[in-house]
Amino acid sequence: MTEPAADHRRRFWAVVAALVVICGTFLVLTTTQGPKLEQVSVDTAAAAHRSGAVLTMTLDRQPAEVLLSQVTVSPSTPVTVSTRDSVVSVQFGFALIPGHKYAVELAGVEGAHGGAADLRTTFTTPWAPPELGDRAADLPRIDRTSARDRVVTGTDSETRVLWTAPAGAKTLFVVPRQGGVVIVSERAGKTTIDTVGGRSSAQTTLSGTPTGAARTGSGAVVVSVRGASDTDAGLYSVAGDALHPVLDLAGEPQRSMAWLPVPGDSRVLSLSLEGDLALVDPDGASAGVPLGSFTALDSVSADGLSAIVQKGPKVLRLDLRNRQTSEPVLTAPAAGEARGRLSEVREGVYVQQRTTLAGVGSLVVDDGVTARPVFTWDARTTKQVTYDLSEDGRHVVVESTPADADIDFARARPSGARTVVDVIGLTTGTPLSQLRGSVAGW
Repeated sequence: MTEPAADHRRRFWAVVAALVVICGTFLVLTTTQGPKLEQVSVDTAAAAHRSGAVLTMTLDRQPAEVLLSQVTVSPSTPVTVSTRDSVVSVQFGFALIPGHKYAVELAGVEGAHGGAADLRTTFTTPWAPPELGDRAADLPRIDRTSARDRVVTGTDSETRVLWTAPAGAKTLFVVPRQGGVVIVSERAGKTTIDTVGGRSSAQTTLSGTPTGAARTGSGAVVVSVRGASDTDAGLYSVAGDALHPVLDLAGEPQRSMAWLPVPGDSRVLSLSLEGDLALVDPDGASAGVPLGSFTALDSVSADGLSAIVQKGPKVLRLDLRNRQTSEPVLTAPAAGEARGRLSEVREGVYVQQRTTLAGVGSLVVDDGVTARPVFTWDARTTKQVTYDLSEDGRHVVVESTPADADIDFARARPSGARTVVDVIGLTTGTPLSQLRGSVAGW
């Protein structure tokens, strides 16, 4: 029996109506609910140790343009935001704090055809920088106990000679980098820069004496060299095996009385002979930033957000994000206590060297309320040579030599064959490891 045409038409239009209702409902839900987050991508190691890292948030549909006022990052840090197709990109203006959990929220993101939603994601930055391991034993070091003085060896687990000093050369700096080291030495008033990696090596020679060398956030190594008649030094960048001068704000070769790398940033802080402090990019990839006039540059914080500077007799904290200065808040000194070098770990927390009249030296962690010793020594029997904060801000690394030991003062960081390196956790003050020799590249 054949179904009447009228019934057939009624069924057809009923199905069409149902589909319209379903599609309409879906459209209403889609437009009223707003975009959804489908995928998030960020290189957390790079974000913690480089400026300019990007977090991308891929949505299920194209949104309207996302404005900077809609973006919140916690802990707070400067960002820029851009939208392309269904991807929202959040770029961090500074390196993030290692070992921290971050939350990024986009408020009221509108779909291109209506609807709005709040989108949120979280991630945690690691402690270790991407190019190095987390332990002191992973770093190359200068071995002064071998038959041939000043050879650079690998780790205890893989002892291998990376470089041996030629006769008459003084090794002044060894900087670890991905797959090898940069070794800066001096001989008869000339600076030699050896780049050693795997089975390859290259060498460049400049006139003058080396005064500093350090790795930047971009992986380049900066070396400063001072001529025989100069008061300040020229800065040079080693990228791969190539060497080129670092340029100042005017596009001329940079001259520096003092300079320091900025942790997590590709740039370095440079103080000129005239007292002008600036952030300059050794690779020339970004414009330099003038920071003001100062008389001395002492240290940069482990998070790369501030520096300790001097202006006349005053010691100041300079915020690198807004160029504002303030006096560090520290605990009052004990009677007869002399204070030395000051370094900021993170905002409001400092490491300082102190010595008492009784000859007891110490490194303390000072938050303005309490000063907690993390390392002490007897200044009568031990010559405390130097200390450095590790790149991740978790450790303090102390080089010390017995007072009666032979010390090579020709090195910028003088140390003798009996030099000992102690690595101490800042949070607990717990000794983590002890190594012989001069550890390179903290």
